[in-house]
Amino acid sequence: MKNFVYKVIIKNSISSFDDKILAYLYQPIIGMRSVNLYKLLIHEAEILKDLKTAEFKEERILTLCDLKHDKMSKWIKRLEAMGLIETLYNQEKNSVIYNIYAPLEPKAFFENELFNNALMKKIDEKNYEIARFIFRDEGDFSQTSGYNNTSSKFFEVFAELSENSEIKFTKGLKPKPKRSSPLLKGFNFENLMVQLEREQIIITNNIDSLKEELQNVYCAYSVSQDEILKALKAAYDGQTYKISKNKFYNYISEVYFGDEAFQTTVDVFDPKQNMIEQTNIKLKELETIEPVDYLQGLLRINKLNDDMILLIKKLSSEYKLRHGVINCLMDFSYFKNDEKIVANYLYKIAKTFQDKSIKTAKEAMEYLKAANQKSKKPKNTVNSFDFINDDSWSKTVKKKTYEVETKADAKLDESLWGDN
Repeated sequence: MKNFVYKVIIKNSISSFDDKILAYLYQPIIGMRSVNLYKLLIHEAEILKDLKTAEFKEERILTLCDLKHDKMSKWIKRLEAMGLIETLYNQEKNSVIYNIYAPLEPKAFFENELFNNALMKKIDEKNYEIARFIFRDEGDFSQTSGYNNTSSKFFEVFAELSENSEIKFTKGLKPKPKRSSPLLKGFNFENLMVQLEREQIIITNNIDSLKEELQNVYCAYSVSQDEILKALKAAYDGQTYKISKNKFYNYISEVYFGDEAFQTTVDVFDPKQNMIEQTNIKLKELETIEPVDYLQGLLRINKLNDDMILLIKKLSSEYKLRHGVINCLMDFSYFKNDEKIVANYLYKIAKTFQDKSIKTAKEAMEYLKAANQKSKKPKNTVNSFDFINDDSWSKTVKKKTYEVETKADAKLDESLWGDN
């Protein structure tokens, strides 16, 4: 769309405190130009409110910001992805409405896995900790400080309202909310739970965690609530009454990426084909699971410590490794170092990957498989993979980080990781 007419509507109350949130939490992710465009549109909304008959066209924004159409489109998309702007387009009128939303409260931002991880990748550890410090909770004074709460309650002050008070509900104008998210429009967790219960699917997973997980998926990918419902049903285990996280993400990845990318079924069992099949399953797991979630599943813990978070961040920001490659490395360390994640060990391999421009989980797996085979040569043989000195990674095919469903008669070929 080009040369369109636009209107701007402020959907939330936006305060000066939001400027601080934008500067320290959003700007590192979306860039200063996107933030400036966001602020300009807020001012445009005020002007359009006064100039009721004015017609503003795209050219106005391009002129005010001194930019080209493609750049503006790029910055708008960044704002959309972070839930700051919602764009509505009427093709017949070639008209756009920009709905402007307030940024998340700092607490909600840091609890949002997508946004928090994005911030960690964009700034170094020191600046990330400073950002958390800026928006820290000051807490309450303890009673030992000598201060006691002497504040009054409502009916202590307005006693006349406590007697014969009749509650009346009116259907007046809807007040403007302080915070809301366009990214979650169309998502209704309670409705999902009701639909599952109707089909006698009772879930025993932590509901709050499940809700947060589903919200992240809905915000991150172009999948509908109906597809999420289908994914939940496909991932449900009637024996444990739980949702299998791996099966859920496998279903979502097939919807989002297309199921041709990871073809894993054969009509007749074939050992060679099964090795390819197992490799594809592993690659899907590595490529589609966030490193934080992957490492938690690998170590079977609910929360990573600061050192583990720093490791993932450094592999991503300093060595520029993608999630699939990071997961592959952590898998490797786990089975080569007695179920330990050794940071310096991984940094050494990460440097090799960086030098060799290894970008995907498949490339990383092939390189490490070759390294694993090379390490079995006699000691007097020249070994270019000097960070590997045993064959313990062969255990990786036997370790379940997340459950993966395969054919009942399928047997795992250890040559998947180069063990013949």
